[in-house]
Amino acid sequence: MSTAVARRGGAKVVRGGKGKQGAAAPRKGSVFGGGPAGKDKLFAAAKPDNSEESDSTDAVSSSDEEERWKESKHTNDVPSEYWHIQKLVKYMKAGNQTATIVALCCLKDHDLTTQMNQRAIQDCGGLEVLVNLLESNDLKCRLGALTVLSEVSSNLDIRRSIVDLGGIPLLVQILSEPGRDLKIMAAETLGNVAKVRLARKLVRKCDGVPRLVDLLDVPIR
Repeated sequence: MSTAVARRGGAKVVRGGKGKQGAAAPRKGSVFGGGPAGKDKLFAAAKPDNSEESDSTDAVSSSDEEERWKESKHTNDVPSEYWHIQKLVKYMKAGNQTATIVALCCLKDHDLTTQMNQRAIQDCGGLEVLVNLLESNDLKCRLGALTVLSEVSSNLDIRRSIVDLGGIPLLVQILSEPGRDLKIMAAETLGNVAKVRLARKLVRKCDGVPRLVDLLDVPIR
């Protein structure tokens, strides 16, 4: 379409043509319009969807509550003897010789062949204390520690722990000492721990086999 341009009174007038189309006015009720409906839709589009986040939060909180409930139930199922044994081990850790001897005597009164009592000693670091007592200068402490170790070493996990704590060389060394009762308890403990392959290897390296053979000649009175 042609456009005629005329000058009238010094002013430029455009006729018969299509002028430049301006921006279209927003429709009423559109998202970008100024009406209330547009504002509501814009707010709804900008509002984050927290439904998934709330669901995941509820799931995590419920799982945490379930775990706490299981732990409390497990704690209630633990017998009082378990906690008593752990208290005795704490007395042994105190370093007082008298308290250690008394704690060992009380510990021997418990049935140390049950898995729960063995676990009580193991959970609070009692095995490390018992192995360290094998190097004590007090005969009663060493004998008490050997008595406990000979009973709890029926457990496979405890046997491995004794090996890892370096108990094999100490037990083999006791076989050469003059104390008869010490030798008996050390040999019995070695008999249990030697069911682990690594323990048997360490016994051979520490010359434990000849010492065990020498014990066969000890008269029993």
